[in-house]
Amino acid sequence: MAMLTGKGLVEYVKSKVGTPYFFGAKMEILTNNIMATMHRLYPRTVTDAYMRKAKEKGQVGKVNTDCSGLIGGYRGKQIGSAQLYQTAQKRLSVKEHKKWADGVVCYRVGHVGVFGRENGKEYVWEAKGIDYGTVRSDFDPSKWTAGLTFSDINYDYSETVEDKTSHGPNPFPEPTMNLKIGASGQMVKWVQFELNEAGYQLDIDGEFGPLTDTDVRNFQRSCKIEADGIVGKITRQYLKADASTAPATGSTTGYTFGIDVCKYQGVIDWAKVFRAGKRFAVLKATHKDNCKEIALDRNYAGCRENGVAVAVYRYVYATSIKKAQDEAYGIIRALEGKTLDGEIWLDMEDESISRIGKAALTTIIDTETTILKDAGYKVGIYCNRDWYERTLDGAGLSKRYQFWIAKYGKNDGSYEGRSDNPKDIAIGWQYSSKGRVDGISGNVDLDLIY
Repeated sequence: MAMLTGKGLVEYVKSKVGTPYFFGAKMEILTNNIMATMHRLYPRTVTDAYMRKAKEKGQVGKVNTDCSGLIGGYRGKQIGSAQLYQTAQKRLSVKEHKKWADGVVCYRVGHVGVFGRENGKEYVWEAKGIDYGTVRSDFDPSKWTAGLTFSDINYDYSETVEDKTSHGPNPFPEPTMNLKIGASGQMVKWVQFELNEAGYQLDIDGEFGPLTDTDVRNFQRSCKIEADGIVGKITRQYLKADASTAPATGSTTGYTFGIDVCKYQGVIDWAKVFRAGKRFAVLKATHKDNCKEIALDRNYAGCRENGVAVAVYRYVYATSIKKAQDEAYGIIRALEGKTLDGEIWLDMEDESISRIGKAALTTIIDTETTILKDAGYKVGIYCNRDWYERTLDGAGLSKRYQFWIAKYGKNDGSYEGRSDNPKDIAIGWQYSSKGRVDGISGNVDLDLIY
């Protein structure tokens, strides 16, 4: 899997300038369903006027984000600003911002951005609000309380920077019951301790008073869970999240789930697919003859209407530069008038190309990628683990490409606890070819993104 870096995070957020802002959106297509959910959970923030403004600005049907969603889009782990503070490997003093590496996450309660430099000047890239969207702002240290770095990102420091370390393990007993305003005792101290770990500033006095109630609700808002002020099982799960287990917003796994489909899945009810928790689809783009897949337009429209993010794939048959060029231009023709949220995946698995050698296959991939990237698309490689290790130059290609790996195991639709999880080399896993999803008749491939 490609290495995450601070400079890579800066380049990513630069590329997202102009992305619209919507409260609770996590680099996902904004739908009426998402707006309705946020309105139900946070009616004082996502008001009727707020939703009307989003519609008038043409944000519905486009990828939207909030401040933490922008960072999660690069890391592949969507967590709120409070959990970013919780799970940071280091919390850096703003006084030492001159020593910060590019890609440090700027933090204040309720908001985050990404620090970086251009031509020697300091900036912050941030999803600022519905009136602004994603912008580049001058960095003002007085507006931030800490800089955050993370264990999954490599940073290029020129000098040692002060680490504002956390308090260590929580010494108080975790609650075994729901807690709310009026409660008191050692279990309330556990809650207050964890809220401080999430960037809030509370006296750990064991009294669940108005200040604790306010911070609990703010924490819940940051995590995009119901802000009812009750510390129950779900809120405790978010409060005690650590860097390896922090759940993605709306998920207890940290994964985003999806499917890949072609004409053989027939007519798909995409509204049911969305309700079944599938948030992305990889659609077949073209056939062997480079003509457009017969179901592409129908599936694309269904995804767009129901908030399912779209990527596409092309089964590669090319054994020469000329054939690779033809395949790439065929994909571009098929995608005319369409926008993608994810990659064009080059499907490397056909036996007919398996014997031409690693160098030739790399040339085929690079040829198609050059054309597709020039047309504005992102490109990744799909294959199984054996192809990655034996047929392709997997290690070499990983330095330049993201991988989506097929590995089925028992092929019973399960992914939990599997030892063959390919997250060491991939950003995505096709974990079953015999999945069953509401809205689709018969089997369908099941996928997840880390």
